[in-house]
Amino acid sequence: MHWHSPSEHTIDGQSYPLELHLVHKASDGNHTVMGILFQYGDSDPIVEKLEEGLKRLAKEGEINEEAQIPLGAIDTEHLRVRKGALLRRAVVLNMLTGEDNFQRTS
Repeated sequence: MHWHSPSEHTIDGQSYPLELHLVHKASDGNHTVMGILFQYGDSDPIVEKLEEGLKRLAKEGEINEEAQIPLGAIDTEHLRVRKGALLRRAVVLNMLTGEDNFQRTS
């Protein structure tokens, strides 16, 4: 997981105050990356869940530098996804990293 402020990517030319990349590397070397753009507003259930997990991870990290804290499933019902956005996202990530092991989704 890593953050960009302001966002690294734009939608229709609009940048956002914050962008989160959730990166998973599978044992076979394939990657899954979820990019989430944030704007100022009311509290967000995904951010609250991440904040709780990060607090637990910080405590565990004091003991074990490579600690991992599962956050569980993220309810994507709270996300607004534009049609085609996931496909575009995968292409952008592939171009940025130069890696060819990203699978396009739609």
